[in-house]
Amino acid sequence: MSLLPRAPLLEAIFIINWGKLPEGVVFPKLSVNGIQPISLNYTQDHAVIFSGKFAAEIAKKDFTEIQSAPIANPFMGPVPQMRFNKPGNSSSIYQIGMGLFSIHQLNEGYEWNAFRNLILDGTDAFVKAVPGGLETTDIVSMELRYRDGLLFEEGETALDFLQNKMLVKLVAPDRLFSFPGLDDKVMASRVNFGIACENPDGIYVLDLMQGETSEGKGYILDTVVKSSINEKISLEPTFLEKWLNDAHLLQKHSFENVINKAHAEKAFQGT
Repeated sequence: MSLLPRAPLLEAIFIINWGKLPEGVVFPKLSVNGIQPISLNYTQDHAVIFSGKFAAEIAKKDFTEIQSAPIANPFMGPVPQMRFNKPGNSSSIYQIGMGLFSIHQLNEGYEWNAFRNLILDGTDAFVKAVPGGLETTDIVSMELRYRDGLLFEEGETALDFLQNKMLVKLVAPDRLFSFPGLDDKVMASRVNFGIACENPDGIYVLDLMQGETSEGKGYILDTVVKSSINEKISLEPTFLEKWLNDAHLLQKHSFENVINKAHAEKAFQGT
């Protein structure tokens, strides 16, 4: 994710939401909390042919292992139905479903140029698999998301971590704790905000929430760069590669400017 050799990356994700917008419907403006679910249209060929054509195309890239995707909540929007990976390698994954195409790279084996190529190869297969061509389908949004795990030290609280190690701050007023019987420790906290961006055109979102990884408790840091059909996004290779490079530079800038540098060097470089 960053130049730090031990950056706490859990997963890098690229997501496309697709489908045909109903006649006269305007896609909502992007916001911090995503978008309200919107009904998209699909053809019978999308439902019957798309997954098979994608499987044939992505197999040319050696992604021949096929599984049913884990069950997801359909009320959260488009959900994956099938996932693809190379035999013996489950750290790089493609997922497809009605309205969703996503690419996942776990920490193991992550390197930006390789992940970008994974995205470009996958979107090439996606375009070739769409029944009737892209004129039958709108690419309604795309996003580049990084998920990092930031562990607490023994005895450290969520507020301690925010105050000492993050440049993003949450401060509870001292007078709040003057109420009789109210503990003076904040047990949990969450930070969530968005900023409009121009390179690429869209929105940058930071979401910091408490969670747990295989290594222990701490914060899960999600940073998202997202554009929509309103920003005239395209899967044309030249546009997509520039969008990815711009989004990645913003992601790297974000990571290096939301975590206290001294903590990052100590925790992630082992110095």
